[in-house]
Amino acid sequence: MINIDWSPAFQMGVGKIDEAHAGHLELLKGMTKLIHWGESPSEIRTWAEQLHHDFLSHNQEEEILMANLGYPELTEHQAVHTFLSSEIGDQVGHFTENADQTTMMRAVSRIGHMLLDHMIRHDLTILTFMQGRGLTEARLGLNG
Repeated sequence: MINIDWSPAFQMGVGKIDEAHAGHLELLKGMTKLIHWGESPSEIRTWAEQLHHDFLSHNQEEEILMANLGYPELTEHQAVHTFLSSEIGDQVGHFTENADQTTMMRAVSRIGHMLLDHMIRHDLTILTFMQGRGLTEARLGLNG
């Protein structure tokens, strides 16, 4: 079951990015609840499609931030985003009308693990980069 609450340990210190990450986790938790409540696969698919859409939009914002920072691993990070977007899209495909709870929970679990791994292994390196240069949301003019 995906029931991971947003934690300060996940924060990058950029409000829009942190809000998007927290939103991804909330959608995953919502999908898990819907599956346990026996909601229809089409309803859960709507949530999965929203998560995928939000992830794609978030990636664009994150990549703009990295470009503006002069982040040296931008190209590699973009490649990871492309891969994850494809993988999440593949998982969304598991929410068909005849999908059973086990299939749907596996798909939600895979999405959750991919997103958490990405936030911890890739996105937090952006924070390290920013901290190493004394950059904050306020100094970047992103908090207004």
